[in-house]
Amino acid sequence: SNAWPMPGRGLDRPATAGVQGAMRPLTIALLVVLLPCTARAAGWVQQPRHCYGKLWDRSWFGSKAYTAEGLRVGADVPSYQDHLVNLYAECGIHPWVTAIVALAPAGYAKSDDQGTFYMGPLSGGVRVGLLREGPVRLAGSARYGFAPAVGDEVLSDTAFTTDDGKSGRAVYLPAVENHFGELLAELGWGFALGTVPSFVSATLGARLNSAEGVDHALVSQLQWGVTLWQRLVLDLHFMLSEPFFQEVVVTNTAGVGQTRYLGFGFSASYWIVEALGVFANLEGVFYAESNAQTPSFSFGLETRFSL
Repeated sequence: SNAWPMPGRGLDRPATAGVQGAMRPLTIALLVVLLPCTARAAGWVQQPRHCYGKLWDRSWFGSKAYTAEGLRVGADVPSYQDHLVNLYAECGIHPWVTAIVALAPAGYAKSDDQGTFYMGPLSGGVRVGLLREGPVRLAGSARYGFAPAVGDEVLSDTAFTTDDGKSGRAVYLPAVENHFGELLAELGWGFALGTVPSFVSATLGARLNSAEGVDHALVSQLQWGVTLWQRLVLDLHFMLSEPFFQEVVVTNTAGVGQTRYLGFGFSASYWIVEALGVFANLEGVFYAESNAQTPSFSFGLETRFSL
């Protein structure tokens, strides 16, 4: 969910050069303030009956893993692949409340010649706008979710030895049953970078888990995005999951359940028309524990509409 909506075409009418020069700073300022929020632009709420939706596939392929100690291991880990269909939607239900749904209903994972279909987490919640006027926005969000026990089977279980002589076992378990809740503080800032509409957004909060062995975690995200030529949206983002400084025990290459990471990503969206866009996303990690050591690729469609 990486879209930053295009500036309204009605603000781009022909005018004389003098008028255009005088109006350009005001136009950019209006664009920054009036652009509605998007799925990943934390802090903004949607206007009532205005919605944003996104459908995409997340895939990765690899043969290396980060162990529970954060070490890299490759020679002893079976090759794997993982694909997950995701759906995200948010709609304004009140001038200061936006409803949010995030679903991962269908996935397929394969490791060591064993494969299974699985379900990812299903969640819903609300974002409440606390500061809704001006270029700086502040919001709080709460979400409840459930990851069902569909496809929670070990596809591989292999012994490994790292380059420095440490040994252990790595499993590939694509799903872990879990109830979870998230509470987040969200901050957004819209501004003009020269004449380019831009934004910075940040979230910080906690994820509370019910599954045994899955610690509660500090979660955070930082994002910077720009809109070019009224259609192309580029953003750079960073993601953190820190299980409250607890020790990670199990090495699960799938990266579900207990994991620790500091990740980064780059997204590009192109809005074909005002209501439909296509996007691609590439993500990796600076460091991780109990996770895959391979890039993650996402491709999909996004839309915005009014009810």
